[in-house]
Order: sequence, then C-alpha cells, then structure tokens
Amino acid sequence: WMFPSFFCRVVSAMLPFHMYTAFCFYVAILIIRFLTFFKKNIRVYYCKQLHSLIISTVVWTIVIVLILPLIIQLYKNYESKKERCFEYHVKNYDQQIITVNYFITISMILAMTTLMIIQIIILAKVVMKFKKEASSHQEFRAQVKTFLFVLAMLISFLPYHIFRIYYINEGTRPNS
Repeated sequence: WMFPSFFCRVVSAMLPFHMYTAFCFYVAILIIRFLTFFKKNIRVYYCKQLHSLIISTVVWTIVIVLILPLIIQLYKNYESKKERCFEYHVKNYDQQIITVNYFITISMILAMTTLMIIQIIILAKVVMKFKKEASSHQEFRAQVKTFLFVLAMLISFLPYHIFRIYYINEGTRPNS
C-alpha cells in the first residue's frame, strides 16, 4: 500500500458503508411493501427521477458527513503496515470498537430475522386467503418475490455477520 494510512482507513470503510447503506435502502423498500400489505388504504406514489436523486443525495450526504467521520474516529488508532492494507482481523481492538461491532452485528441479525418472520406471516395470510388458487393470484406472486428478496438479503448479509462475531471473539481473546 503506497498511500498514507488515512487513505487505507477511508477505503477500508467504504465496504461496510456500501453494505449498510444498501441494507438501509432494502429495509426501506420492505417496510413500504409491508405497509401496503397491512394498510390497504395506503397508496405508494412513486417519485420522479428528481425526487429519487434528492433522496439519494440526502442519504449519501448523511453517510459522508456523519458516519464517515465516526468510523474514522473509531479506527483512528489503527495503523496499517506500510506495504499492506485491508487487514480486517486486527488484534487488540479498543473496547469501544468491539462494542460498536457487536451492536451493529446483533442489530443486523435481528433486523433480518424480523423481516423474514414478517414476510412469512404475510405469505401465510395470503395462502390462507386464496387457499388452493393462491399461486394463480398476483398478490401471492408479489409476496413470493418479496420473500425471495428477503431470502437474498439473508443469504448475502447473515453469513458475514455471523463470522464477524467469531472474528471479534477471536481477536479479543488474551492468547490470540
């Protein structure tokens, strides 16, 4: 790594930023879908391109202005070796970093599990409503697509966070 360690921290932070920002957008999409299922009188109005651009700009501004400095502050004591970067399994983390990592990991696992449970409940209600003809109804097919969306989130995010707990534990053991 030929750049200063500050750039290593910033570039290393972009991976989790992207992952958690994408997760927030996915959760927002699912919440809108869940609300439209449970509250039939709510109509979802799709925004024009300008509205989408404004919302995306606001989200990324919040990420860059608030979250990026927080991560840089948390990892300020992390110094990479001159020739290497992206060493995520660093021993002797500060207790503050360990606590934040546990909080994020547990929050993500609980959020994904909750979303999956809600989607299973919705699918069960749709199946009970339409019984044998469920597969021929558009509402059922829409809910199956949402279920697959949540399943893809689980497959994408859950293994990373489960292994993250393992690596936090291994990195904080006295003899590791």
